Amino acid sequence: VGRISQFLETHDEATDVDRQLLTSRITDLRRQIEQLEERIDGDAVRSRTQSLMNLVSRRMAEYAQFLGLEHSTTGVRIDPQRLTVVADLPSGPAYMSEKEIGGGMNWVGYHLATYLAMQAYFIEHARPVPSFIVFDQPSQVFFPEEDSASEGDAVDFDDLEVGDKERTRRLFMLINDAVTAASGNLQVLVLDHADFLSEPWFQDAVLEKWRGSAALIPAGWLDEQPEVEG
Repeated sequence: VGRISQFLETHDEATDVDRQLLTSRITDLRRQIEQLEERIDGDAVRSRTQSLMNLVSRRMAEYAQFLGLEHSTTGVRIDPQRLTVVADLPSGPAYMSEKEIGGGMNWVGYHLATYLAMQAYFIEHARPVPSFIVFDQPSQVFFPEEDSASEGDAVDFDDLEVGDKERTRRLFMLINDAVTAASGNLQVLVLDHADFLSEPWFQDAVLEKWRGSAALIPAGWLDEQPEVEG
């Protein structure tokens, strides 16, 4: 009888301890479930996404104003559903994807402003996105097609109108300022025919000059045709 009584008392104590541990574990798991449900809640995700996009859009608008782009003072933002730039006008939204925001400078400028603004956000918040951008001929919109396509010739900046000269200069200034503000955390490569600005900040950034046979792809590679069987 004594042994049975001791066993039952010990068993009851162990059961009480186990019950307390299980209760505590259940409480912790319920708390974790609630936190996970909040993270995947559609309304919460949309609200957080909109908040983050507003931060990016504000910086994008600052860049757009620096470039003097259309609608930059009335309010521009990124539409995450359409993946495009939209301007909020009294008459309604104007989308760049539908060419409601027109002009070569606006198209090039808003692309640059958007990419640079997003990269600034990713860097500041340590997001796992490669901090690397390549822009191909952002100044081409200001040059006649035959000039930009001339093989081996540098684009003559003197042929530009005064307004286009300043717009081109501001495009490169914006890129330079964004890279400088990132303090070494952002790399931007620009491939462009135009090498026209004499200012040190521009010339210091020029790493390669390709003319004639000196090109991105060595001419010898084009002569080496692989043998194809059959």
